[in-house]
Amino acid sequence: MNKKIMVLCIFLFFSIIQPVSAELVFIDNYTASDDLYIKGLFGDVTSNYVYANTWADGLFAFSYTDDTITFLDNVSLNGIGWGVWVDENGYIYSARHDSGFYIHSFDGNELTEITSHTSFHTHGVWGYDTYIFSSGDDGVHAFSFDGTELQHIDTYSLDGENPYFIWADESYIYITSGTEYIHAFSFDGETLTLVDTLTTVTNVFGQIGSNDYIFAALEGNGFYVFDFDGTDISYLDSEYSGRDAYYGLHYSNGFINVGKGADGFSVYTFDNDSISISDSADNESFGVWSDGDYVFYGGTNEMGMYNNTEATVEQISFSESEYSVGGGGELQNKDYDGDGLSNKEEELYGTDPYDTDTDNDGWSDFEEVMYGSDPLDFTDYPGKTKECCCGFFLMLIGLLCLAILFLIKTLK
Repeated sequence: MNKKIMVLCIFLFFSIIQPVSAELVFIDNYTASDDLYIKGLFGDVTSNYVYANTWADGLFAFSYTDDTITFLDNVSLNGIGWGVWVDENGYIYSARHDSGFYIHSFDGNELTEITSHTSFHTHGVWGYDTYIFSSGDDGVHAFSFDGTELQHIDTYSLDGENPYFIWADESYIYITSGTEYIHAFSFDGETLTLVDTLTTVTNVFGQIGSNDYIFAALEGNGFYVFDFDGTDISYLDSEYSGRDAYYGLHYSNGFINVGKGADGFSVYTFDNDSISISDSADNESFGVWSDGDYVFYGGTNEMGMYNNTEATVEQISFSESEYSVGGGGELQNKDYDGDGLSNKEEELYGTDPYDTDTDNDGWSDFEEVMYGSDPLDFTDYPGKTKECCCGFFLMLIGLLCLAILFLIKTLK
C-alpha cells in the first residue's frame, strides 16, 4: 500500500510541474479577394485587436472573439510592409522597407495616422517606455515618442549587413543582421552601443526572446536557441525539420510559434536544454502572433486563428511573463511591470499591470496570487517570512499525499 501511495504522489508531482504542451484547434480565418502577403502580425490582448502589416496593401485591423475574426479597417501605406508592433498605449508601429515606419492609433473603427519617420528603410520596429528602435538598410536607430512627436536620437550603422528584425528585453536590443549575424546592443538614453555579435549563424530572418533566451529563425537552416549573459551570445540548441522557410516568430506563456511560409507554422517548447515541437498547422504562415490562448497566422491572402489548448494533465501555471512578436521579430513584453503576472492575468485578478505591488503590502501581486492571499487587500498577505515558490509546491504535494493517505485509511 505504501508503494502505491508513493507512486501516486510521484504522478501528482509530475502532473503539476511538467512543461506545457500545445494542441492546435482551428477556429476561424479571414480571406482577402486579392493577395495581401502578410509579413507582420501583432495584437493587443487588452482589446482583442490584431494588426497585419501587408506587403503592398498597407495596415489591416481585425478584432477577434472566441470563435470569430472580423475585419475592421485598412489604410494604405507607402513602401513594402514588414514587421508591426503595438505598445502599451495601443499605438501601432508599421515598418515599411522603402519608407520608414508609421505610427497609428485605433479607436475600434478607424486607424488614424499620428506621425511617421520616412528617412530610413525599415524592416522592424520595437520600443519600451518612450523609446522606439528600428532596424533596416541604414542600421539601427533610436527614437523618442511622447504620443505626438517622434524624435531621432542615435544611429548605429551596420554597413553592408542590411539589418532585418529587432527585439528587446528593456536591457538589451537584439538585431538580426540581414543574411548574416545576430547583434546585441545596449542603450543609455543617448547612445546605442554594440555589446556582442554572434557570427556562427547565417540567413537569420527573425528573433525573439524570453529575457533568458534568444530564439532565432534561420531561413533554410531551422530554429535555434541562444543564451545571452549580458556579455556573450552562445548557442544552446537547434531544430531543423527539412522546411525551407523559417520566418515569423512569437513567444507567449512558454510556447514559441514559428512561421514556416508555405509549410505552415509549428509550436515549440524549450525546457532550458532542448527544443521540442509540440504541434503544427499547415496554413501558410509568414507572420505569427498569440495572446497566450489563440495563435494567429498570416499568409499570402489569409489571416486566421487557432486555439492553443494545453494538453498537460492538471497543469498549474507558473504565470511566466508573456511576450508577443510581429512577423519576423518585433517583441513586446506583455508583463509591463515585470512581476510575473501577464497583463491578461492582472486583468483577471483586478491588479494594476503597471504596479508590481498593487496593494502596497510589500508582497508582489505574483507572490500573493501564488500563496493565495488577496493582492488587492493591504491587510491580507502571505506572512512576514517569505517562502520560495518551490517550498509552496512541495507543501502542496505533501498536503495532497496526506489527503490521499487519509482517504485510504477511511475506506479500509
